[in-house]
Amino acid sequence: MLLFRMMIFSIMFGCGTSWFITLQSMSEEAFLPVFLTSTACMAMSFFGTVASVLGYFLELENFDEALDVINVFVGAFPIFAITAGVSQFSLESAHPFGIGGWLSTYVAVNGIVTLGFSIVLRSRPVKNNVTRGVSNSSCLLSWICWIVVLYGRYGVAGLDASYDVTTMFGFPASVMGTFAASLILLLLEGESAQTGRAGRGRRTMGSSSTAQTAAPWLCVNLKSLNAFNCMAPPVASISVVLLLGTVYAIFTRGCGLLDVATSHSDVFDNIFGKGSGGVDDLATLAEKNMIHSSALMTSAKLAGASFWTAPNLMGPLLHTFGLCVVSPSLWFFVNHLWGNHAATNASLVTLCAPLNLIALFVCRGIPTLRAAGMVGFVGGILQVMNLRGRDHQSKMRI
Repeated sequence: MLLFRMMIFSIMFGCGTSWFITLQSMSEEAFLPVFLTSTACMAMSFFGTVASVLGYFLELENFDEALDVINVFVGAFPIFAITAGVSQFSLESAHPFGIGGWLSTYVAVNGIVTLGFSIVLRSRPVKNNVTRGVSNSSCLLSWICWIVVLYGRYGVAGLDASYDVTTMFGFPASVMGTFAASLILLLLEGESAQTGRAGRGRRTMGSSSTAQTAAPWLCVNLKSLNAFNCMAPPVASISVVLLLGTVYAIFTRGCGLLDVATSHSDVFDNIFGKGSGGVDDLATLAEKNMIHSSALMTSAKLAGASFWTAPNLMGPLLHTFGLCVVSPSLWFFVNHLWGNHAATNASLVTLCAPLNLIALFVCRGIPTLRAAGMVGFVGGILQVMNLRGRDHQSKMRI
């Protein structure tokens, strides 16, 4: 009876939620892409909901039943991704990462499922190393899914597949989304957390096993993580994503691996060449003209910063120098947040912090580099203040 209730709940809640998200995301798409993507998303949501229910209510001795469902979820991910990807062969299919794209919808639904599973495991009243490790791995998978969706749709400069530029507070949507997605990593849990005791009235399903001693292959255990350094993983994730986006823009963008706009003609053809097939009215032409101006400015800045598309080496070398000057500050900041104060040199931090202004105000072609410079500069100031405060306290004790 309990198994039947769990299945009904998984179908109604998990499948229903993914169905709603798919319809909202792909409401203007053809029947075939919507059908295949919704089927794949509903299947993954069903497995994720079953794993969440089992993961919360099972005793630690029987947690291997939840692990079995998790293994099915992981194995089904590429299978249903291929199922949803069949819709790409449809002539009416949108860009995979564009608005209504099958890939962005599928990855986003799985990001929500893994995030929910991580929250459920973190909310267990009784936990051990296995439950924490699985919760951490689910949290990391959810963060990866959202980063893939963000940069797959908006790129490093907020320029999507339709050549619309989306910005928030002067920064591209992908950069702002990077800061927002990093909050997911606050769900990571260290080994110092309290395990708790088994409460009364807990339901036991299945036979006992040794799940509490045999860690599964997907466990991510963070022994040194605690309440004092919990901000280190989010800042580290922001730093890694921003630096990787900068490396892509300098060394890879325009090499031919991905279809990107590298010239004025590419932007013009993609905006004015894709229309309704007839003569556009004045309002449509005005809208396309505004889109063209913003997209042209963004793509020109990116083209001038890449070794593959820049007219000369000045722009790529300048941005490479900016990448080199922000990396030490980000490393010092993350190392400081993790609690390794003894290895932090106050003189080096003070020297590197002002150099981030070069990336922030001079290297204006790559938004991710500017954002990295801002993080490095603010982090350097906070480090200097904290280190001086610690030094002052140590002198007062003497």
